[in-house]
Amino acid sequence: MSFGNKAYIQQYAGRSMDTVIEFLLDCWTNNAIPKYIQMDNGAYFIGDLRHARHFSRVVRLCLCFGVEPVFIAPRKPWMNGTIEDFNGEFEEKLWARERFSDLEHLRREAKIFLTRHSNRQDWKYRNANLVSIRHRKIPVDFTIDGINLPITEGKVHFIRDVKEDGTINVLNEDFEVNKSLAYEYVWATIHTKQEQLMIYYRGQKAEKAGIIKIYEYKSDETVKEFVCKF
Repeated sequence: MSFGNKAYIQQYAGRSMDTVIEFLLDCWTNNAIPKYIQMDNGAYFIGDLRHARHFSRVVRLCLCFGVEPVFIAPRKPWMNGTIEDFNGEFEEKLWARERFSDLEHLRREAKIFLTRHSNRQDWKYRNANLVSIRHRKIPVDFTIDGINLPITEGKVHFIRDVKEDGTINVLNEDFEVNKSLAYEYVWATIHTKQEQLMIYYRGQKAEKAGIIKIYEYKSDETVKEFVCKF
């Protein structure tokens, strides 16, 4: 995970939604809870790849802490350029050069790698005018049930490319946008409290800029108030 000019990493034996949730809780205990978190559309982030209007546990966790998830367009890794660059550096300077005896060995070496990376970033931005801001963190003694998470008030964002027929897909459901915007990118936002899906366009076709469509977006669950306040 990238925080401005810094990164936070952890290694696990497998890849699952449980490990993503464990990672996020650990990250936000040691670092500031962000306003936004940008992710790809992997099943361990976005969840159900078949049923419509399903909020994954990762999305629910984010909403509980007031974090707005942003899902990049499918199959467009360049939209996560900062993370892709960091992964490439990790691959080149550590993963491809070392043979690890076990997970703990990897974690030790990764910690050294991250320290060196952070030191390089500090040197790179040594003359930058950075403003010190106090941020929220998860208290060390805080606990939350990562399995039974409600849907809470907040926003979930999706960057989507408009298909040839003028539609986009959000959480396994197609929504009409406009055929004239085929192959353009739009921004779709689910407002859980208002139970609406708003679709925005900010491209070159200025005559269509702004909110394009608003759809009712109801869930089978009761949306809870934002509760994780520190």
